[in-house]
Amino acid sequence: FDVISEKNKIVAEKDAEIEKWKSLYESAVSDKQKLEIKNEFDKSQKQFLIAKYERDLNIFDFDAQINWQTVYDTSQKLSELDALNPTAFRAAIYYFREQGDLKAAMDYCQRILKTNCPPDTAIEAYTQLGDMYYNEFNDKFNAKKFIDAGIALVKKTYSKSVIEKFVNGTNFEFFTSGDDELGLHPIGKSNTIRELYILKSDIENINPTFKSELKIEDLKLIYDKIYDLRYKTDW
Repeated sequence: FDVISEKNKIVAEKDAEIEKWKSLYESAVSDKQKLEIKNEFDKSQKQFLIAKYERDLNIFDFDAQINWQTVYDTSQKLSELDALNPTAFRAAIYYFREQGDLKAAMDYCQRILKTNCPPDTAIEAYTQLGDMYYNEFNDKFNAKKFIDAGIALVKKTYSKSVIEKFVNGTNFEFFTSGDDELGLHPIGKSNTIRELYILKSDIENINPTFKSELKIEDLKLIYDKIYDLRYKTDW
């Protein structure tokens, strides 16, 4: 939830800017001053809404009761304010995948790759394209093209040790008490980079290394065994 905390901070800062311009407008004496302040207020209002919609779309990543129509509607509001906003494109990808409109989802992935977006957003677009070509269209050629491009960007962005942590650092532990729901929970979480390397392993027909097996005796759990598999990361 660090992402949400950071986004909340940005939203609060933009909101404070709006209040500042409101106060200055009330104390302005000339029409010229009022016009200049109004222009700055309008800019702040736009930046506030962009930050708010981006924050809201990030919140959906952690929302188990996600409403896909709300996600799409929010992405469209964001796009109206910032036509090349990668966060809006990213949200649209998941909306259209959920709706089964793969062509639209792929189009939004390509839009992301044409923007000056953060590396993680581009990596996610490459992963989504690779996944759709491979699992939905059985097109290994195009899947490999995008997966290799994604891995190249991962290697450019992160060190070997960090990549290893992303790919093979997801294990499970069993909670028996406390505030967390009882049962198996991931230490860390599944992530786009891990998914990218798993896709690469599948396409290259390279099985992960079997490291260990955890047996769970509680029959109420979905899993009776959890396997610790290690995927190749030195492509």
